[in-house]
Amino acid sequence: MTPELAEAFNLQEIDGLLVVNTQKGGSGETFGVKRGDIITLFNGKKIRTPRKLELFIAECEIGEKVELSIIRNQQPINITVEIFGQNENQSDLPEQQKEETSVLNHSGVVFSDITLSEITSLNISPRFKGIFVKEIQKGSDTDLQLNDIIISIDQQNIENIEQFEQIYSKLASSNTNKTVLLVKRQDTNIFIPYMIQSN
Repeated sequence: MTPELAEAFNLQEIDGLLVVNTQKGGSGETFGVKRGDIITLFNGKKIRTPRKLELFIAECEIGEKVELSIIRNQQPINITVEIFGQNENQSDLPEQQKEETSVLNHSGVVFSDITLSEITSLNISPRFKGIFVKEIQKGSDTDLQLNDIIISIDQQNIENIEQFEQIYSKLASSNTNKTVLLVKRQDTNIFIPYMIQSN
């Protein structure tokens, strides 16, 4: 958890592990861990790195129940999770992607809907939803990179430009000056702070 992300999440403390994804059918998803949660304790032990969490889990037996201390929407909660193996079952069949696309320019970052062309060139699954960073214009102040795929804004999943713009406009209207984007960059999902320009 970086200071920039802590600010975007309106947190005073930066200790903890930010949940970027939960494995479909895994212990976290099944027992209520959500994307955007910040795990601070595992059975009372502090967590500061993904490696530390992996070591704690490795020490557990399959079927063992553990308690996670979590910050969700700035509120502390506790969740009991049962440790079990990976579910190899895959999700539903992919939907067809449209080839026509919309384009949006915010502060020199040009976004577009994901088309069959991007699916082929970036070697991503056709079931993948989000919008695509098509161009970053010279002088743009952003942590986004070319070919990033935006999965969510303000912890709300998006499938296209229209949904992104609706959420962005609501944030701008409420005078929110910073939010977080969930971004797929190559094989990794990361959170990135993102500035909002007021209307």
